[in-house]
Parts: sequence; C-alpha cells; structure tokens
Amino acid sequence: MCTQARKEHQEKFLYEEGIVVVATTAFGLGIDKPDVRFVAHLDPPKSMENYYQETGRAGRDGKTANAWMAYGPGDVVQLWRLIERSEAQPRFKHIAFAKLDALLALCEATTCRRVRLLDYFGETMIAVACGNCDICHHPPGVWDGTIAAQKALSCVYRTGQRFDPEYLIDVLRSNHSESVSKWGMTKSALLVSAKSLMKEHGMQFFGN
Repeated sequence: MCTQARKEHQEKFLYEEGIVVVATTAFGLGIDKPDVRFVAHLDPPKSMENYYQETGRAGRDGKTANAWMAYGPGDVVQLWRLIERSEAQPRFKHIAFAKLDALLALCEATTCRRVRLLDYFGETMIAVACGNCDICHHPPGVWDGTIAAQKALSCVYRTGQRFDPEYLIDVLRSNHSESVSKWGMTKSALLVSAKSLMKEHGMQFFGN
C-alpha cells in the first residue's frame, strides 16, 4: 500500500464511525482512537506482551470492548518454526519459545483468561476472576486425561516412534485398518486397554 493510501485509510479509521480495518498489527501503532470496540486476531501474536499491547487498543474510553483470537495447530507449528529457523542465539530462542508457550497457555486456559494474563505479568495479588471473558461465561468441560495420555505415549513408543497420528489413533481405537494389520498391531494389548479411553479423546493427544 502506498503512503497516501495508507494515510487516507488511517484518517478514515480515526474519524469515521463503524469502520472495520483489516491490517497487520503495524497499522495501529501510534493511532490514538479511544472508541475501538473490538480487536480480532486472525493469527496468534508471538507473545503475551504483543497480545496485551494489541488488545489494549480497544476500549480506551472505558466502555465495553471485545478481544477475539482464532488459532489452530498449524499456527503453533508456524510460529515454532519461525523461532527454530531464525539465526538468533540459543538463549534468545529459549526465551522466544517460553513466551510462545505462555501465549498458548492463555489460548488453551480452562480458567479465567484475565487471571492467566495478570499472573504472567506478576500481578497475582489482584488476579480475581473477571466474570467477562469467554471462560467465565462458558466454562469448558475438563477431564483427567492422565491414563489416556500414558497410553498414547506408550503407543508411540511401542510402534517404533515412526508413524503418523492417524495410524496411532487407529491402533488405540482398535480400528483394524489395512495399515494396522500390516504392521502386526491387531494383537497388541493396547487395542484392548485403550479403546474406550481413546474413542472420544484420542486425537487431542496428537495435536488435532
């Protein structure tokens, strides 16, 4: 986008009502617009610091505003690869991975997101459930997946750590597919012990 077009779009966003802008995060830098009603991330930011800064652009007038973010396993892999393949020093990569893990913990939280966010920045003394986030309004169902996870890891090990998630799920669900039969897993004790546990939750252990 040329400089003039960018300037026109920014001025329209600043001074007109009901405008939705789709842009990179750099677009909003330096813009002081107090009545932004929502910020939507279609890709996850790289860190909690970025997320806090970018969502903080909404609701500066003290009125209700929303922050919304979509993410999936593919986004996580892409961010991980960007860090891994960078030419940064190992210490910097370690910090970047830790920041990414913290952001993913916020995305997959099962308790108040505000509490998780404040805890990250060390503000634990004032971290009480907000009553406004999606989790406070609609708490997700949780279950103890310890045994199922153990069986999933056991399956990965016993099959030689060389198969893709779909094959592993077939083994754990007792699906006698051609590939399962070919590699002799139809008689595995895993087929009996893990079938009921993996029927509903199996794919969750392999990032799907």
